[in-house]
Amino acid sequence: MKPIGRTMSRRPRCALALAIVALASGCGDPVEPPGEAAPRHVLTLVYHAMGGPRWDNRDNWATDAPLDTWYGVTADSEGKVTGLELGRNGLTSSIPRELGNLTSLLTVDFEYNGLIGAIPPELGNLHNLEYLNLGLNGLTGTIPPELGNLRNLEYLRLVRTSLAGAIPPELGKLQNLEYLRLNANRLTGRIPPELGNLDNLEHLDLRQNELTGRIPPGLGNLDNLEHLDLRQNQLTGPMPPELGNLQNLEYLDFRVNDLTGPIPPELGNLQSLKFLGLFANDLAGPIPPELGNLRNLGFMSLAANRLSGSIPPGLGSLRSLDTLGLGSNQLSGSIPPELGNLQSLRVLSLSDNLLSGPIPPEFGNLKNLSHLSVDINELSGPLPRELTGVPLHAFYWNRTGLCAPADEEFQQWLASIGEQVGHRNCR
Repeated sequence: MKPIGRTMSRRPRCALALAIVALASGCGDPVEPPGEAAPRHVLTLVYHAMGGPRWDNRDNWATDAPLDTWYGVTADSEGKVTGLELGRNGLTSSIPRELGNLTSLLTVDFEYNGLIGAIPPELGNLHNLEYLNLGLNGLTGTIPPELGNLRNLEYLRLVRTSLAGAIPPELGKLQNLEYLRLNANRLTGRIPPELGNLDNLEHLDLRQNELTGRIPPGLGNLDNLEHLDLRQNQLTGPMPPELGNLQNLEYLDFRVNDLTGPIPPELGNLQSLKFLGLFANDLAGPIPPELGNLRNLGFMSLAANRLSGSIPPGLGSLRSLDTLGLGSNQLSGSIPPELGNLQSLRVLSLSDNLLSGPIPPEFGNLKNLSHLSVDINELSGPLPRELTGVPLHAFYWNRTGLCAPADEEFQQWLASIGEQVGHRNCR
């Protein structure tokens, strides 16, 4: 018997080659890299499945041109596809599961398109993937637990879609993950405690979902975390004191939840913190004086809770503070004159509390203050004349026992304020 290769015609040999490398075109086309599905075939399928003829930019797609000349495609020297960057390009319909066959992919960016349907679990086959961004689409269904197989993933962004259901605990296996944003979806259930295993995580954003239950104490293990945003959910229970271990944390935002209990004094250990948002929860008890240690803090809102007791004088040490919101609580006692040391302060809200006594004359030192709210309190006495050196644009002091000095200089200063509520003159 003669060797098979010597008796077969060119056409059968071509057919065998096609079967081996799964090419979609003739035998004369370049042989695709071994070890993964034929990239040209898969990309052509992606093109037609995702509305390619209607894309904003579709240069060289579904042609014989080299793959790295197709718009948004990156390929290495061996012809393996390593990147698909097709954000804001008019992609439509659903993501085809065959995309999971491009196992050399490092980057997939389909942000801001018209994609619908579920995220294919086959994307979990992209074991080399480092960057996955499917945000701002109309995707539905749940987050596939198979994404937990992407052990090289560093960046995962699934924002402003219609994803629902629980956050898969399998995401806690992504040891290289640095950036995780799942905000503005319809995610439900608890925050998986497994997220506390993401040792390299720097950015965690789960805001604007329907998450319930307690904040996992294990999040305090994320030594590299710089940004933690859980606002606008339905989280309950106390804030874990373990969060005080996050020495690199710069942004902490738990606004508009149902958190209860006291503010942990351990938050005073967060020396890198620049933003602290606890507005609109059900927190109770005193304001920890340890918060006065947050020397880098620029924004702090503790408003709309049930905080009680006096305002700690140590807050006057927050020299970088731009905004301080303590309104709509049950704070009592006098306003500490130390707040007059906050030279960077632009916004100060103390309204709707039980504060008493006068406004400290030291407030005249707040040369950058533009918004002052002290209304709905038990404050009394004349407004200090030192305030005339403060360039206020808005001043709310109604429903208090405060009064304005009747002299011309003070009255002219009052008249210069663009938005003012409170017009009682001293007798």
